[in-house]
Amino acid sequence: GVTYLNFNTRVPLLADADMRRALAMLVDQETIVDAIYEGVDVVATSILLPSWPAYTEEIRQPSFDPEGAVALLAEMGWTDSNGDGILDRDGEPLTVTLSTHSEDPNRIQAIEYIQNVMRSVGIDAQVTISDWPSFSGGVQTGQHQVALLGWLNLVDPDRLMFGQLRTGGTLNWGGYSNPELDVALDAGRTSLEIADRVDA
Repeated sequence: GVTYLNFNTRVPLLADADMRRALAMLVDQETIVDAIYEGVDVVATSILLPSWPAYTEEIRQPSFDPEGAVALLAEMGWTDSNGDGILDRDGEPLTVTLSTHSEDPNRIQAIEYIQNVMRSVGIDAQVTISDWPSFSGGVQTGQHQVALLGWLNLVDPDRLMFGQLRTGGTLNWGGYSNPELDVALDAGRTSLEIADRVDA
């Protein structure tokens, strides 16, 4: 299984891959795993699980790097132009809403910790915590910005990736679309040999 952040790319701010990368660089996975989950989980390096044949060390998500995140945001024009401690661009503050559900205390702690890290670098990070039906309904209808979710029983990459990352996928709550990835996901789903699926 995985616990992950779902970015809603339909939100103009999050449609920018550099913004998503900067925010990902503010997720301190090691502290979350060690202090909140008490070492029960492991830090992920990508969406691919180590138990899958397709897993490779060459595909790596951004690691925790607050200074790098601040530099990337500055390249995008987000700076503290008025000295109030909040990054802004063209007069608009950098505001992000993080959400999760109230039934999982670990996820609540994790999302609040991420909020604190984001605030420490000048992002006006807000947190919304609601009951599971309200939270899941909001995510499934694309009403979220950044949602902390989990996915279990991942015995095959297709179960995690096809519905959530394929353009128009039934579980693609973040509205992600990448034609190159669509081709790979289609090939992986239709190939009969493991080696062919790995290559896809």
